[in-house]
Amino acid sequence: MTTCFTQTMTITNKVCSCVLRKHANQYQVLVFQHPCGDYQIAKGTLEPNEDVERAALRELFEEAGIKKARIVEKLAAFEAMVEVDEGEPKQHWLWHVFVVEPEHELPEKWKQQASGSAIEDELVFSFFWQDLPGDYSNYHSCFLPVFALLEDYVKGK
Repeated sequence: MTTCFTQTMTITNKVCSCVLRKHANQYQVLVFQHPCGDYQIAKGTLEPNEDVERAALRELFEEAGIKKARIVEKLAAFEAMVEVDEGEPKQHWLWHVFVVEPEHELPEKWKQQASGSAIEDELVFSFFWQDLPGDYSNYHSCFLPVFALLEDYVKGK
């Protein structure tokens, strides 16, 4: 008799809050530079019993300081295996990607002290606008499918 052991992988729900604007006939998405050096779009982990739309707005507040915003559209939900740290096992993420619109116009650039998690508390993020399409070489590869979704979304505008 053969016994097989299978390892079940936990799926982590992630929300990604994409703030878009059209500036000088060019669509752009709000991004930030993490103190570790890489560039990111506001995203985070769904908390227990939290609605995905509420989580998207919470993450936007915790990372960018944007208090008043609304969900325009859920672009997609997709699964991805993500290598968070080089050499570590990949994590199974279920991404929920939203287009979010802030109540007020946002500046060209700003710095924001993150909040909401022990890992990010005290970190200062530098926000700016990324052209769509654009050069994504400074981003973790996990963001590439999000950029593809955003490029398709703005083509329809």
